[in-house]
This record gives sequence, structure tokens and C-alpha cells, in this order.
Amino acid sequence: MNEGFYKRLMEESPIGYAYHRILCDDFGVPCDYEFLEVNNAFEKFTGLDREVIIGRKASEIFPKSKDQDFDWIQFYGDVALNGVAADIEDFSAQQNRWNKINVTSPEKFYFITRFSDISKEMKTLSELDQQQKEILNSVQEGVVVYGLDLNYMIWNPYMENLTGIPAKDVIGHHPTEFFPFLSEAGVIEGLEKLLTSDISKNFRFPYDIEQTGKSGWASETSSQLKNSKGELIGIIGVVHD
Repeated sequence: MNEGFYKRLMEESPIGYAYHRILCDDFGVPCDYEFLEVNNAFEKFTGLDREVIIGRKASEIFPKSKDQDFDWIQFYGDVALNGVAADIEDFSAQQNRWNKINVTSPEKFYFITRFSDISKEMKTLSELDQQQKEILNSVQEGVVVYGLDLNYMIWNPYMENLTGIPAKDVIGHHPTEFFPFLSEAGVIEGLEKLLTSDISKNFRFPYDIEQTGKSGWASETSSQLKNSKGELIGIIGVVHD
């Protein structure tokens, strides 16, 4: 198959494609990049005319890019200079669309970007996330999630009602800052052991919260929380009054 076949294949691809060269300053630090080649899908994705951008620098085409929070030049430069492929998901406010951008480097100083529209996938994830939040907020039992440092990450409305303390106050804080009795009841020690042992823990303890005057007895069943790769990301606890 000749070069013409691959170029025709690229032009007909629904995935936006662009070929670039990274530009560096006198110290070898990426400072800009220029467009060398793009396909039809790229023009549709970005609204940029290839006759206008080919051979021009990104700083000329996107003069306000340096004001953005994300450093695209450094991101692309890392790939172009080190040869390590990267993926990023970016929302375009101008186009009201989510794009997935795959970046590879065929040779040093050059990089290829491939754009695909993932708006539908992101919308589905957003809807699922909203459903999970609604379930978490409506479930009639306490749900707490601790990070690997045991600081609170999730504190649902049931816990707010049980303790009288809102989520905004406890999120990011260690349990003992608000509930010192958890140490006396052995809960903190049990949670620490859970970080190294995948065996659920059951706790029963009296609570007396000085700040709100809430008191009584509670039980908590805690277990390891893992991501889709099976990596430990925290501990989840289910609390009953």
C-alpha cells in the first residue's frame, strides 16, 4: 500500500487528525508549535480552515491560549520530546462539546493529535453520577467514605441528620477532629487495619457529640473501597443509629 492510500484513508477518517512540530526556546524548553498537516475531520471538529493554519504557529492562531489554566504547549512538548503517548479529555465551551485527544510522537520534535467527540459518553457518565448522588442522598442509612489518610471524602444527608454536622464541615477532615470517642471505641484502629487487610470490620459504640448535643448508640460496617482496577482508594462505611 502506497503513501497515497494512507493519506486518502486519513482524509476519510471520522477522527480529527493533525500533524505538528514543537518549537523550543534557546534553552530547549517548548514555547510554541506549528501546524504541518490536518485532515477534513479536524477542520470540522475545530472550525479551522487548513489553508489558514498550515505552516503557522499555535500562538498566531490561538493568541489567548497562554491565558488558559492548562498549558497545552508543555503538554504537547512532553510528548514530542519524550515520545510518551498521552490522552486527555477536554471540554470546548465554544463548541459545547467534549473531545478526547490522543497525542503521539512519530519522531522527536513532532507530534500527532487525534480528536474524537465523546460528548455522548460524558453525558451518560454525568447522568450516572447524578443517579448515584440521588441514591446516596435518599438512602436511609449513613454512608461515609474515608480516603487513604482516613479523612472524610463522603458524608451523606443521613449522617448530617444523625450527628447534626453538615458535610461541608467534615469533608477533608480526620474523624477524631469531630468525634474523639471513635478512638476510644477502637474504630480508628480498626479503620487503620482495613488499609492493609481486606476483611470487613463491624463496630458498635456510644456517641456523644458535644457540638450538637446528639447522643446515642451507633453501629458501622466498614470495608475496603477499590476502583475498577482493583486498587485500594479508601474505605466505605455504612452507619446505623
